[in-house]
Amino acid sequence: MDLRKPRDIFDKLIYFMNKLTIIILAISLLFLGCDRQNEFPNLEEIEIASIKSSFNRAALLDNHTLWGSLNKKIDWDDPTAIKRDSSATYIRVRILDSIDFGLKKTDVKQYYQVWIKATKGNGKYSLSYLTMVTSMPANDFDGTIFTESITETAATYANVTQGKIVSSRRIGNSSYGKKMGPGDECRTIWTIVNGVYKEHQVCNQNDDPFKPETEEQVPEDWDGSGGGGGGGGGGGGGGAGFGYISDDFEMPLESPAVDPSDYVECFGNIPNAGAKFKVSVLVQEPEPGKSSHYGANEVGHAAISLTKIGTNGISITQVLGYYPVGGKIYRDLNGPSKVVDNGADSGQPIGYNVSIDFDLGNDAARFQKILDKASSPLPTYNAFNSNCVRYVYDAVRAGDISLTIPISSVTIIGVTGYPGGVIYLSAYTPAALGQQLRQQKANGDTRVTSMLYNLTPPKSKGPCK
Repeated sequence: MDLRKPRDIFDKLIYFMNKLTIIILAISLLFLGCDRQNEFPNLEEIEIASIKSSFNRAALLDNHTLWGSLNKKIDWDDPTAIKRDSSATYIRVRILDSIDFGLKKTDVKQYYQVWIKATKGNGKYSLSYLTMVTSMPANDFDGTIFTESITETAATYANVTQGKIVSSRRIGNSSYGKKMGPGDECRTIWTIVNGVYKEHQVCNQNDDPFKPETEEQVPEDWDGSGGGGGGGGGGGGGGAGFGYISDDFEMPLESPAVDPSDYVECFGNIPNAGAKFKVSVLVQEPEPGKSSHYGANEVGHAAISLTKIGTNGISITQVLGYYPVGGKIYRDLNGPSKVVDNGADSGQPIGYNVSIDFDLGNDAARFQKILDKASSPLPTYNAFNSNCVRYVYDAVRAGDISLTIPISSVTIIGVTGYPGGVIYLSAYTPAALGQQLRQQKANGDTRVTSMLYNLTPPKSKGPCK
């Protein structure tokens, strides 16, 4: 008996449905939601293959000594070595040789991880090496992140506290981590001292006060389970040992959660008497102008812009969006939620293509109802019915604003616990909302603005507590 074939009518039906679903999804890429952190197996394969192809092309121009072809192992095929946040995809790089970070000797063990960071824009990937150095390998990352373009020598470093980037600096031609070659008499090292990044010219390796006394090597079959040896060797109190950050942490995000109540508080600084109120729904379509659920803007997003204008002309605007926490919402479907500042000056501005404006005139009561709803989001995010689109919809509906959002029919494959790994869902999606607003504009709705490129959102005032 050929065990690879279905054995009864039911299995044959499931087998046929799975094959048909895969063909359909290969054409339309029905990956829904609002945060760009999907982990469907077929999307991951397509995405990683594209990143790998871009990396292989860029690597031809890669002159970084640290990243020689024999010095790294890239985990292209290991799903546990791939992470996502709202702005990029990260692929783990296992270093097979020692790295000299030029860290000042200390009794505190230093840990590090190296990743390829892939940021998609205009259908292409921008690639860089990202090295994380910390003395506390925990989920709330504290330490320094070095970022180097693969094809350029310019680099940046950023200091991170509890997963949030608190300061950064471009450092031009970087030589951190590069080994001294034959015949070299001097080298440049970068030193981290109390969170400050400094450049040093060192011309005598034996007398280099910043060189770690030991540098660990990663065996090729290392499983990433953390640990790493200590400072070892050479008397005098020991040096900075190198370990490896556990894989269990979340990538530091440039745009952490905000407390929406702190943002809403700002509107109280303008008296209601005579004030004017405006609410806008901002939609980033996955593929501007099309109904595709995945495209140049990945899965898209929706946010709400809230504006109050006083009689003296002073105005306050806040742009808020609703997201899941972490990068596995499309695998788990449900997870904790957060609100993020999507304004122009935030770390995560919404580049929107379609918007609709609602002029509330002087109706402070309706505006307050919208503020109350926007500042008390549901604690649980669902990828399809309690997502960014639903957050916006519920907020404007609280102020008696009519907003039509079509329901999309969604097919998902690769889900554990369902027959054939296939489930069928109804969903609120940025693509459907964008198409609805475009149709309203075609029918003469002057409140709608639509473009085929990304527009810049207003600036948010920020928190007032």
